[in-house]
Amino acid sequence: MNNPTVQSQHAYTTCRRSAIVRPGFTLIELIMAMSIGSVLMLLAIGVVHQALTFSKLGQGRADQDRTLVRLDRQFRNDVHRSRGFELTDRQTVELTIDDNRRVVYAIDENQIQRHTADDGKQQDRELFLLDDRSTIELQMLDAPQRLGIVVRSDTGLQGVPQRTDRQIVAVPGLLYQQLPNRDTSPPDAEETSDAGDQAR
Repeated sequence: MNNPTVQSQHAYTTCRRSAIVRPGFTLIELIMAMSIGSVLMLLAIGVVHQALTFSKLGQGRADQDRTLVRLDRQFRNDVHRSRGFELTDRQTVELTIDDNRRVVYAIDENQIQRHTADDGKQQDRELFLLDDRSTIELQMLDAPQRLGIVVRSDTGLQGVPQRTDRQIVAVPGLLYQQLPNRDTSPPDAEETSDAGDQAR
């Protein structure tokens, strides 16, 4: 016949063993796990924020480069086709394309506005907008006479001068200087004509 006392002790020992081998975490382990998880989460948020910041800066730089390329091409084309120009002030230049057409470039801090006028009537307007850290300067150079636009940007570092992003220089009337003059006879033809007159 089984002894109830022995059975009770056996059941108690079995329960105790099962409690000992049961997996689990202590309070200290939970606190450490939560701390490590919080640190990893903060690092992940920082990486994502940094990536978004770099992406925004890269997109802004790409937009700036496209605007500068467009300004470079348009300004050179207008200056090369011009027959003359007038600096109305330090930030505005008026190009004379022909007798009736004018092209005006007006600088205002970080933007340039280009507009054309035929017979005094404004035809179209184009805006070249740069970022807030950019400054634009209009220049007139001599020997030979040239017009220039210099775009600089603030580096944001104390004691570091502005960085030159682009310098555009063009010669007024260059297109007409390269075209042959129809009023002037070719040198070979003149020499042949003179030789024929002397022979006569």
